[in-house]
Amino acid sequence: MTIALIDALADHMRWQPAALDAPSDEDDVVARADAVTARWIEEGDALRRQAWRLHERLGPQPDQIASLTELIDQADAQVDAFARRYRSLEGRLERMMQRSMVGPVEAQAYASEIRDGLLRAMARYGLARADFVLFLKALRDANRAPGPVSPTFDDGDALIAHLRAALA
Repeated sequence: MTIALIDALADHMRWQPAALDAPSDEDDVVARADAVTARWIEEGDALRRQAWRLHERLGPQPDQIASLTELIDQADAQVDAFARRYRSLEGRLERMMQRSMVGPVEAQAYASEIRDGLLRAMARYGLARADFVLFLKALRDANRAPGPVSPTFDDGDALIAHLRAALA
C-alpha cells in the first residue's frame, strides 16, 4: 500500500457533498444530490479496486496498519457526524413540509418530492460512507501479518478433546 493511495482514501472520506448539506430552491436539487452521491460512490469503488489490486500484488503490509487505523478512526467520526447532519436536514425538511401544508396541494406534493428525494440521496450517501469504512477495516485486517492457523473442527468430540488437551 502506498502513501499516495492512503492519502487518496483519506481525501475520499473527507469530501462532503454540498448538494446534500444545503438544499436550495433550485428545481434540480434532488438530481444534483443523486449525481454527487453516485459520483462519490463510483470514485470510492475505483479506489477500492486500486487498493485491492495493490494489496494482491504486494501482499500484507503490517507497516500500513497504523495509517489505516488512523484513517478508520477519522472515517468513523465522520460517519457519526454525517448521521447528525442527516437528522438535522431531516428536521429542516420536515419544517419545510409543515410550512408547505398551508399552500396549494401542488406545493405540498412538490415539497414532499424534494424532501423524499434529498433524504433518499443522503441516506444512500451515508450508507455508502459506512460501507467504505467497513472496506477500510477489511483492508487493514488484510494487511496484518499472517498469524498461526488454528485448527478447525467438524466433529464436536474432536473439538472437546482439543480443548481438554489445551487445558491440561
